[in-house]
Amino acid sequence: MDTSPFYLTFINAPHSASSVTLGTCRIRPGSSTGGSFSLLSPDFETGGSGACIGNETNLIRSLAAGGVSDANGLSQVIYVGTNGEGPLVPTIPRGGNVWVTTNADAGAGAWADVTQSINPQGFPVSGIALDAADPLGKTAYVAIMGFHTPHLWKTTNAGISWTDFTATLPDAPVNVIVVDSGSSLLNGMVYVGTDVGVFASSTGAPNWSEVGPTAGQQGFLPNVAVTTQNLQCGRAETPARGHLRSRNLGMEPDHDSGFPTQRSERSVNRHSRTKLNLRRDDLRAEWL
Repeated sequence: MDTSPFYLTFINAPHSASSVTLGTCRIRPGSSTGGSFSLLSPDFETGGSGACIGNETNLIRSLAAGGVSDANGLSQVIYVGTNGEGPLVPTIPRGGNVWVTTNADAGAGAWADVTQSINPQGFPVSGIALDAADPLGKTAYVAIMGFHTPHLWKTTNAGISWTDFTATLPDAPVNVIVVDSGSSLLNGMVYVGTDVGVFASSTGAPNWSEVGPTAGQQGFLPNVAVTTQNLQCGRAETPARGHLRSRNLGMEPDHDSGFPTQRSERSVNRHSRTKLNLRRDDLRAEWL
């Protein structure tokens, strides 16, 4: 039995609606209705098989799966990003690692630490997203928090090598990634939620632009930390600052949410945490 962190990381299995994968300091898949969960990975803190006690440095912070699936509809390609304390809090072992398996059914021995040199300061690996244009699941993006470090990395071979995809992103933590896959690996879009807003780039080459018009224009997105993105839903949340929903990303008060809304752009707290939902061609928002 594992003890999880306070905020448990989990994902629904991409190819099986009845399955869910949980992350403690290990990976445990099981039924979405609960019950027993099998063990699928080593302990990402020690590399061994001991139970998680909940205070490890390398608790799972981000999780993504895709690529080919087995007869039960379970993805064989899984990426894990672990938590880390950064350079000011030395830990043994150091956190902020990326692990990958391309043969999940083979169990704990099929995983590899592919961090290499992409996170030398040990910041949390806050987000991972696969590009569905790669049917093998080997193309993925990894987000790094912290400052004065590259914030986004791309692999096309399941972590054997990495390309720095940061380019013109601001030097601020990247909290979440969403990939809107195209017909090829070169014509999709990747969106990142950072501590200073949302930025978008083609998957072909990093060329970042901030989502929405510039400050002062209608549709301007406030300078807030974005922690959740969804390409399919049309709702944004700013905890303690109301809920909004998207009409072509024209943000309006969400009176159906049951939460109070704020009508003044000035009332949006710069330090509030934001959940922003995106659609590929809707790069504007209106804060009412």
